[in-house]
Amino acid sequence: MKKVFTLRRVILLMILIFIYSFAFLFVKIYAEKSILDAEAPALPANAVSDESDEPQGSVENDGGEADAEKQVSEPVEYIVNKLNADKYPMLMAVATSVPDMIVTTVTTTETEATTAPTTVTEAPVTTTKKTEATTVTTTAPPETEPEQPSIEENDESFDSEEADDTESVDDIDSADEDGEENPQLDDLEAEQVEDGMTQEEFEEYLKSLGIIGGITPAGPAPFGPYDVLVSTNSYKNQTVTIYDTVKKRYRTENAFDLVCEITNYEVGDSMSPEAIKAQAVAAYTYIKYYEQKGECAEIGTKGNVPDIVVQCVEAVDGLAVYYDDEYIMTAFSASTGGYSAASKNVWGGDLPYLQSVKNDYDQLDTKNYGKVTTYTVDEVRKKIESKTDIKLSDNYSEWIRILSLNDNIYAGQLSIDGHTTARINGKERTITGHVFRTYVLNIRSTAFTVSYADGVFTITTYGYGHGVGMSQVGANLYATYGGYTFDQILHHYYTGVVIR
Repeated sequence: MKKVFTLRRVILLMILIFIYSFAFLFVKIYAEKSILDAEAPALPANAVSDESDEPQGSVENDGGEADAEKQVSEPVEYIVNKLNADKYPMLMAVATSVPDMIVTTVTTTETEATTAPTTVTEAPVTTTKKTEATTVTTTAPPETEPEQPSIEENDESFDSEEADDTESVDDIDSADEDGEENPQLDDLEAEQVEDGMTQEEFEEYLKSLGIIGGITPAGPAPFGPYDVLVSTNSYKNQTVTIYDTVKKRYRTENAFDLVCEITNYEVGDSMSPEAIKAQAVAAYTYIKYYEQKGECAEIGTKGNVPDIVVQCVEAVDGLAVYYDDEYIMTAFSASTGGYSAASKNVWGGDLPYLQSVKNDYDQLDTKNYGKVTTYTVDEVRKKIESKTDIKLSDNYSEWIRILSLNDNIYAGQLSIDGHTTARINGKERTITGHVFRTYVLNIRSTAFTVSYADGVFTITTYGYGHGVGMSQVGANLYATYGGYTFDQILHHYYTGVVIR
C-alpha cells in the first residue's frame, strides 16, 4: 500500500529537522567556548594589581597598565581569529600552546629549602610585598629604623676575587643613652699627630710597628683552655629571626639554613675552610647576641649555598662564642690595616672582648692595604658642606687634618677646616675618624693618610671597614699562612672568650 505524503507528515519532518539543527548549533557554540577557555593563558597574580615585589617605577614595572591590558585582550583576540580561520571541527582535540608573541614570562622569588617551616614578617616598608609562603607576624615592625648594628651595602661577597667590596657591622651599642655613638673618645690614650702625617712618614711609622717591612710568622696561636668544640646544641634544632638586609624583610627560619646563607653572603666559598668556619660561628653568635637582648639581628643573606660552605657550617654546628656565659657581639669587617680597632674608639662602648689586636698578615691584602683614592676639590666640598654645617674656606690644605691616632693606626680626632666639632646628621658631634668615614666622606677605612696638591686630595687607606673584631680577609690569611684553626682565629680577634 503506497504511503502518501500528507501535510501532517511534512510538518512533522520540518519540526525534526529544526530540532536537530538547534541541537547541532548549541553543541558547536559550547565546544568553541571550551576551546577558548583552554587556550587563554592564566594571568599572573600581579598583572593588574598594584602589589609588586619591585619598587614602583622600576624597570620591571614601567608601563605595567599597558602590559596588563595586552595580557587580557591579546590571547583572546588571537584565539578567536584562529577559530574563525581554521574552522576547528567540534569535539576535536586542540593544541593549547600559545604562540611566542603572546607568552608572558612570570618571575617568581626563589625560595631556599629549609629544615623547618618558614614564617615571614614583612619589613616596615610603604609598599605591600607578596610572598608565596604564609605570612605570620613574629615581631612587630619598628616605626623607625632600628638603632642597632647594621650591615653596610655589600655589592659583592668573597665568592669573587673582588674581596674589597664586602663590608660588615658598622654600628654598635654605645655608652650614650640615646643609642648614638659616644663622641668623647679617650684622648689620653690616643697618640697625638701634630699637623697630620705624610704618606712617607706613615709608612715609616708602620715599619716601626712591625706591620710592614717583611713578613714574620705569627706567634703561638691562641688557645682556649675552656673551649668545648663539640656541641649537641645543633643549629638545626633552632628557629631564629633576623632582619635580612638583602631581602629587606624579617625572616624566621631554621638557624642552620640562615647561618649557611649568611656565611655565603659574607665570605662565600673562596676562603680557607677554617676561615669559613670562623665566619659561621661568628654569624650564629651575632644572631644570638641580639636575641638575648630581645632584639633582632640585621644581616645579609645569599642563597644557592655552595657545598663547601654547608660542610663548614656542619663542622661547627652548635658552637657559639661567649664571654661571662653570654653571647658576645661578634663584630666583623672585611679587612684591617695591621691592627684591629677597639670598640670604645669606634662606637664608644668598651667591650672587653673587642680590643685592639695586632694582625700579622694584613699587608698581604693587596686589594685593601694601601689603596689610593683621589677626590677633586669640588667633590670634597660637596660632600663636607652637604653632610655638615661647615662652610669651607679656600684654604684647601686645611680641609682635612688628622690630629691623633687610636689603636696605633686609626684616625682619632680630626679637624675639618679648623673645626673639631660639627652638626652632622642632625646632631652636634666631635669629628672623629669614625664619624668622618661614616657620615661625611665614606672612605674605606679610618686607618688612612690624606694629602692635597694641585686641586686633588689623595687618600690612602689601610683595610676596609670599621676594623672592630674579626677581619674576614685576616682570618683567611691567618688560616693560610699561620695555620690557624677556626677556634684559634676567633680567639685571636675576640679576646678572653670561650667557644662551646
